[in-house]
Amino acid sequence: MFKHGFVDDNVLALKLDSKNENNTEFALFVNEEKFNKLYSIPTILYYLKSTYQNGRTGLEITIPEVKKITTELDGNNEFIPSDNFLPSNYPSLEIEIEHILKTKDSLNHEYAADIIISFCRYHSLKAELLNRNPVFSDKVLNKTIKTEVIEKLLNINRDNQKFIDDFEAYIRLQFGAANYK
Repeated sequence: MFKHGFVDDNVLALKLDSKNENNTEFALFVNEEKFNKLYSIPTILYYLKSTYQNGRTGLEITIPEVKKITTELDGNNEFIPSDNFLPSNYPSLEIEIEHILKTKDSLNHEYAADIIISFCRYHSLKAELLNRNPVFSDKVLNKTIKTEVIEKLLNINRDNQKFIDDFEAYIRLQFGAANYK
């Protein structure tokens, strides 16, 4: 037996019915037609936290901390220096980029890749980029648009130019951007 836990367009969480009120076991189901990048428990938890924590969507949920499972940002093998950049090794990156791309309806994404790369890599923006897309720049600078994963990957691999080049090319590809330089 299950009790309703949580539902949105991407995730359905059903709480396993138990006589123990402290039971926090859930069965998670993902709508693969809508969001096929949620394929692991840490990725699902990261998606839920980044989407619903702090009430950004008008709906706030509490995700219990589970000692056996941590999100990618809490540290696992996803965030260790790597020789090569392979997008499939970074599920939380795919989710973060998906969230940024969802702003396409309300924001101009012109120069978005370069704004994100510059901010995450150097913690600054050239005036030219700021002037070319001030609304998107402001959202990145004020962290309204979350770039934690991109920043962390650029930081831990900063001494590996091949990784950085491949990673930046991937970000530009995701935004359909040509190289600004």
